[in-house]
Parts: sequence; C-alpha cells; structure tokens
Amino acid sequence: MEISGSKLIEFKQEIPIVATTDVVVVGGGPAGIGAAIAASRNGAKVILIERAPYLGGTATGGLMNQMESPKDGIAKEFKDRMIKMGGAFESKKYSFVPFDPECFKYVAEEMMLEADVTLWMNTVFVNPIVEDLLLKGVVVHNKDGMQGILAKVVIDASGDGDVAVAAGVPYQLGRKEDSKMQPVSLLFRMGNVDINKLVDYVKNNPDNFTSQDPRTHVVDSEEKIIRIQGFFSQLEEAKKRDEVDPSIHYIRLDGVLVDRGIVTFNTTRVYNIDGTKTEDVTRAMLIARKQMMQLVNFAKKYMPGFENSFLIDSAPYLGVRETRHIIGEYILTFDDLKQNRKFDDAVYTFHIIHYSEKEAVVHYPDRFEGSKEDIYARKHIRKDLGTVDLPYRCLVPLKIDNLLLAGRNISTDHYAANKGAGGRSIRNAMNTGQISGTAAALAVKNKIRPRELDVKKLQKVLIEQGIDLKIS
Repeated sequence: MEISGSKLIEFKQEIPIVATTDVVVVGGGPAGIGAAIAASRNGAKVILIERAPYLGGTATGGLMNQMESPKDGIAKEFKDRMIKMGGAFESKKYSFVPFDPECFKYVAEEMMLEADVTLWMNTVFVNPIVEDLLLKGVVVHNKDGMQGILAKVVIDASGDGDVAVAAGVPYQLGRKEDSKMQPVSLLFRMGNVDINKLVDYVKNNPDNFTSQDPRTHVVDSEEKIIRIQGFFSQLEEAKKRDEVDPSIHYIRLDGVLVDRGIVTFNTTRVYNIDGTKTEDVTRAMLIARKQMMQLVNFAKKYMPGFENSFLIDSAPYLGVRETRHIIGEYILTFDDLKQNRKFDDAVYTFHIIHYSEKEAVVHYPDRFEGSKEDIYARKHIRKDLGTVDLPYRCLVPLKIDNLLLAGRNISTDHYAANKGAGGRSIRNAMNTGQISGTAAALAVKNKIRPRELDVKKLQKVLIEQGIDLKIS
C-alpha cells in the first residue's frame, strides 16, 4: 500500500476463503435473527455475521425494549420464550410487550444454537464478492483479519443496506424530495422509579399528556403496561430556562418494567443526521448524550416518581430509524397503503394505523415531533387504514442476483415505511427476516436464484410454518 496525494493505493491482496455455506446473513438484529433461524430450519447451512458481541440489534444494543405483540411466526415463538423465562410481560388488553434486553440476547442465542446456525460475532462486513452481477459471498473482518465467506445466497439484514449498496444495488436515501431522514435517538434507562407515584400524576393530569390512545398512551400498572407521551408543561418551562434542548417537545417513556421500577426513555432527538456517515453518527451521539444528561436532571426535578431515581445505562448504539431504502423489483408506497392494495405475490400483511394528515407517522424528519402543532403527539386522531400486502418483490433487489433483503432496508418508500409498512419495528423486522430466510433456503434447495423462486410455493411453506398472511 502507498500514499498518493489524498488517497491510499492498495496493491493486490490475498484474502483467505475460510468458509463455504448455503446462506450468509449479514446483521444479527431482529431481521437477521428471523432470517438465520428460518433458513436453517428449512434445511440451509447458515452463517450469521454480527458486528456486536451479542445479538438483538436495536432491541438490545439500542435498548428498544418494547415490541408490538407478534401473532405468528418466529417472532411469536421468540416472545413466548422470553415470557416463559420471566423476561417479558404481555397484557391481554394491550398490544405491546416490554422485555428485558438481557433476556432478549439469551433467547436469541439459544434459538440460534438450537437451529444449528453458525455465529460469527465481533465480525464486520467489509465487501461483497460479486462476479457478473452475481453475489457469491462476502468479505468480513474480525480479530483473525480479512476473511472471505462463499455463499449461494446472501441476506442483507444490516439495517442500512450495506451489502446491497456495496454490491451496486440502487437505493433512495430517506425522503425522496430532499433525502431527509427521521431523527436519531439515544435511549437510556433509569431505575428506582416510584411507578405508583408516576401513574397517579399521569392519571390526575390528563391534559399534560397525549390522548388515551392504547397504542401510544397506556397507564395500567396491573397489566404491567405503561407507555407515556407528555409532561408538556414542565418541558416548556424547562426549555425557557435552557435546561433542555429545544428540539425535545415531549417526554416519551417506553418499555417500562413496572415490577422493577425501571423506565426506558425514548426522548432524545437529533435531526439532520445521516446514519450512514461516521461523522454524523459521532456528532449525533455527542448531542444525544448531552440531551440525556439534561433529561436525567429534568426527570429528578420535575417528574413525580423520579425524585430518588438514578441513571442505569445508555444504549451502546445510537437508535437510527431510517437511512437507505434499497430499491427492489417493487417499491411499496404510501399510495399502496391508502388503497389497501393486494398483491398476488404477498408474503406478509401489515396492519396500518394512520394518525394525522402529515406524511410521516411519528418521527418527522423536520423538528416537529411532539410540538404543539404535532397532531399525532397531542391529539392522536387515528384512522385505521386496514391492511396492506408486502410483495415478495420488495425483498428482491434490482440488479444483483443471489441477494435478499430483510428488515428496515426492504424496498419501500419513506412514507410507507414511516406508516408502519416496513421492517423498522422489532416484530416486522423479525417476520420479514423469516420470509427472506425461508426464500433463501428454498432457492438453495431448488438450485435457482431467489428472483426465480415460485412465490406460490414460498407462500405455502410460510403458511405451513405458522405465518398467517391475513393477520400479521
């Protein structure tokens, strides 16, 4: 290697091929978990690549310890195992399941080992191995150095579409008209919270919180479900005294472990960040951590029940909600949602709730979320849009063969993804992963490319394995 001006010139390098497998899954978040387990259960030899020393992605490294209750598939099996271990709590009345991130890690590992998936943790994807628009594997890096893995199918569950983009698949960054993306967040947890005192205050001051929408505002200690958005008046006063960043318009509490007095704050907001750029992610982490310390002080000073609380931890990873939308053979759009569009190659069904006339659901790319003008946060005017199908074509990227998509980088536009028809949520990510993993295994078994797969056969297998295409 030599230095030439502002560039490094790298000479020919020999990289050892250390493994050959049927399927490589890049990314060990919920999407990668679903993909790897499904592919292996359907007869494929699978290697999963994960950069962290644990699995779970945003659910663990991002501390997003609350999921929509899955009704079917691997996601439901996963939830049931956490509940059996005492690490998750499900209500009969509400659709959300708070869980312990450590329990999530353990269940993920347990299910991977049972499925005979080979795990490569502390391993980073570097480059795709592409010949004549055919993806033949990946180059990774870990303590052993640069290594090559050959595979018949690669599943990109990286969240940002790292494999697809490096292989040359076209993509759209964020919102089409300006490439703006949803804000990023740093989640954190506080302990020793007097939950009863918190609940009493919320119930006695309804005007200071969102309307009673069971998807976003629930205060039910008996059901062990608490999800709060509000403390509007205290925040306004605190911002006047420069105690809190002006970008923060409401306190949002998710994943509350009622019996343990542990509360997760999903409140920090940093805007105009490109989660695919290291400089932006670093800057966002610094800003978000400063916001976090402001909010810790705010909670102890202004939020009843937090007087004797303390900061437990912050997420190891920044919570990035949106980056690249990889372009597949079909792009699911907001118009598809509004029309409740059905597709012959449907492999999943999203249930869509529309909250406002704004074109994003919750996390607007502009500095708007939670403000007085934000109807979603303040009024919760809901409209049930019904269901929309996810075509298999949204999991099959353009241009490159032997590659499938899973999770939030599947082929949807900004608006459809932000309305819930995407893989950003834990449940949806795991289910889209299961579909891609199953498709990959079938493609390997039939010695065809995923693009050539008979979707009717895929649908049949998914139904046989517990995926209900009508209720997911």
